[in-house]
Amino acid sequence: MRSLWSIGRACSVGAACGLGRALVAVEPETVLWLSVCDKGFAEIAEAWHERQVLDRTGIEASGHFRGRISCGELLEEMAGIKLDARPWSAHSLNQYIRCPFSYFCRYVLGIEPTDSVGDDVDARDRGTCLHDIAKEFMESHIGEVLDPAKADEYAEEIREIACDVVGRTPSERSGIPESVWDAYFAGIIDASQDFVARELEFAEATSGVWRPAYLEWSFGSRVREFAIGERRVPVTGRIDRIDVGPGGALAIYDYKSGKKAPSAREIKEVADIQLGLYALAAEHLLGAEVAGVWYWQVPSMGRTEGVWKIDYHRDFNAGRKRTGKLDSDEWRAFTELVEEAACRCDEGARQGMYPPTPSDDACRYCDFPDICRAVELGAGDLPEEGGVEDV
Repeated sequence: MRSLWSIGRACSVGAACGLGRALVAVEPETVLWLSVCDKGFAEIAEAWHERQVLDRTGIEASGHFRGRISCGELLEEMAGIKLDARPWSAHSLNQYIRCPFSYFCRYVLGIEPTDSVGDDVDARDRGTCLHDIAKEFMESHIGEVLDPAKADEYAEEIREIACDVVGRTPSERSGIPESVWDAYFAGIIDASQDFVARELEFAEATSGVWRPAYLEWSFGSRVREFAIGERRVPVTGRIDRIDVGPGGALAIYDYKSGKKAPSAREIKEVADIQLGLYALAAEHLLGAEVAGVWYWQVPSMGRTEGVWKIDYHRDFNAGRKRTGKLDSDEWRAFTELVEEAACRCDEGARQGMYPPTPSDDACRYCDFPDICRAVELGAGDLPEEGGVEDV
């Protein structure tokens, strides 16, 4: 079987439609996105937006940096060995939504981001610890409502769990001395008790109507195959936690360890598809109503962002939160938007649509700034004589 690269080169020579002038070719002068943000980032982003509008209206935008592949043989080969080989995930869908070119680099070309070791505690090492602490504590209380009278007992329990988790978690990405690591994670052990405090506060405020039922519940595997939308797009994922509440309704949680989680507006408008995808999967595969989906910021911030049905507003102790509160029609529109977004991603990838899509959010944490061609928009955008135009 020929590689994607060899097919692209053949198409470039024979039909001027392949990867001959590779979309990801590295220029001698590597342009970092930090400098882009300082020098005309908004103009670049706006120019790409205008180009995509032209493409959607059928007006062809010239240039070999626009992120389009139209070679039929290449697209067919890509679909067979990439898109059909594995289902979409929340992460890959989000990556395509934010920047199709970034998705192309990671999931089509298979470029692995450099996993460098920094001189500080890596956020992923911290996140691994916090996630495992929360999971192991809740494993001991499946089906239970936490009792405020046992607060001291729970605090000691999660402290022991935290000590064990931190002790067996290697600092794989954190380039710091072991003594510094130990001191830093001593704070994590202390902070883990805040997780219990938030859970007790929530249980008391909601009269104990929710009980944890599933932890790290996977779907999209051979056991729980799942596809959505008219295109029957296969998707896979793992939900950190599902609680069961009034009338058997489900509350879905994804743990986040960062300082910021996607906002309720981003969730509702499917700028972030993860929670919406989880809602569809849980409702379909568990056969129960989903009351709401939330990001739970561990260890101490609790349920910060989410969307939920208006009938369960008090059950989630949502108080003055309004953006994520949805009536039945809004909830239906939300889930339909999730399905449409997944279908658009699948269709776009199969049609060879991988345009760089600059935005502050997408570019700030991009793994591929050195090979992104969005900055080439105003320079060398027209193909050289004999070059390809459609990559």
